[in-house]
Amino acid sequence: MNTATARKPDLPVNHDAEQALLGAILYDNAAHGLLGGMLKPEHFAEPFHQRLFAAIEVEIVKGHRAEPILLADRFKGDGDFEQLGGTGYLADLVDQAPPSSMAPEYARSVFDNALRRELIHVCEDGLKRAREDHDVAAFEVAVGLRSEIEQVERSAAPGDASMIDAPQAAENAIAKMREAAAHGRPRGLMTGLRCIDRRCNGLKPEALIVIGGRPGMSKTGLARAIVHGAAVRNPEHRFLFLGIEMGPEEMMQRELSALTYEAGNGEGVEYRAMASGSLTPMDFMNIDDAFRRVPANLTLDDCAALSIEDVERKVWALSRRGKIGAIVIDYLQLMRRPKANGRNEASVLGEITMRLKQLARRFKITIILLSQLSRQVETRDDKRPTLADLRESGSIEQDADVVLFPFREFYYLQKAEPPATQREKHLDWEMRCSDTRRRLDVICGKQRAGPEGTDRQSYHAEFDFITDGEDDR
Repeated sequence: MNTATARKPDLPVNHDAEQALLGAILYDNAAHGLLGGMLKPEHFAEPFHQRLFAAIEVEIVKGHRAEPILLADRFKGDGDFEQLGGTGYLADLVDQAPPSSMAPEYARSVFDNALRRELIHVCEDGLKRAREDHDVAAFEVAVGLRSEIEQVERSAAPGDASMIDAPQAAENAIAKMREAAAHGRPRGLMTGLRCIDRRCNGLKPEALIVIGGRPGMSKTGLARAIVHGAAVRNPEHRFLFLGIEMGPEEMMQRELSALTYEAGNGEGVEYRAMASGSLTPMDFMNIDDAFRRVPANLTLDDCAALSIEDVERKVWALSRRGKIGAIVIDYLQLMRRPKANGRNEASVLGEITMRLKQLARRFKITIILLSQLSRQVETRDDKRPTLADLRESGSIEQDADVVLFPFREFYYLQKAEPPATQREKHLDWEMRCSDTRRRLDVICGKQRAGPEGTDRQSYHAEFDFITDGEDDR
């Protein structure tokens, strides 16, 4: 048969398979039903074959007979059609058609070559960008290339590759239940804090946990306590704290201060004293002891600016050192935004949370994302936060598996001191301050796989130390 249309000789193409498949379908339209939706017109290398396959599908979907004479009339004036031989070309396709049962084999060949051509195009484009596009960071070129290759990979996967029969899914779930019961191990990584261990059954892989709070509610302190506790209890995993607002030095001052208090039976070195430089020799002894207990599998990253691409790069880098347990990002509203392209703020932040959730699933890690709450909290008498207080709450709430709100009533009480002349009110205020000074309520506003509610933690603000104890010293 004549296949005179100009083509790139270096690209993988099986013209015989394309012709055999089209001939089989024209001879017996039922052969089209054997393809299972595998092919699209663009999978054919020959431009006329693309248009012919599309025309065949249109007729079959309408319930009409797709046959050469009627189709030839549709392509009158088509230069490629005339060059290939016109009506005679369609007749040859039918005359030399293989049995219709062979259609799936030829379709797989057409499909495989189409994917190879697409992969070559993606890689060549990536090479060109790597050589010439110096205005874009190399990592962003790599991220873009990986994304395009993954798209080709998804296209290459069978349509049912991610599907699992319900009985098999049930069998897998029961097997995991039996394993957990036999070994007595929870599904997630333990942290030593009831708001995570009991409420959420630990830090579960693939989960996106959002910690939302107004300034002064200790959302950073809670996140630091979670990853510290997890790192101590799970030395085989690595943990990463990405601090945009707080650098590693300040973060480590708080870490060391908490460790001195934990070992000091109610005494410790306040982190503000560490920052001021007013330390005694005894303080340095306590700090040196705390230094020896800093978990080696906890990594801090000083992020003056952080984009979602930066997060992906850092996770890739850390994964080469070992298995990752969880990462913390402090915090969402300080991250660099993707290009808006006409979208509103909620939609742009929604892209970040969606990609973070995808990253958690890809690496089977927990991602803890801190987020500011809207100022509406400050205008209410009851300042306990709700999901509606999350800035751009729709996208954040949708992608999060768990949403936690740390809340310190004492923070607001100390700002509402009544005049000393009102002795009764002032006495009541002093008692309430005393009762709430060490209290940190962690409100679970959302949890996909468990109950919502509030867990009371004990918070020693001067040491940034959070524990399950009810010690109000």
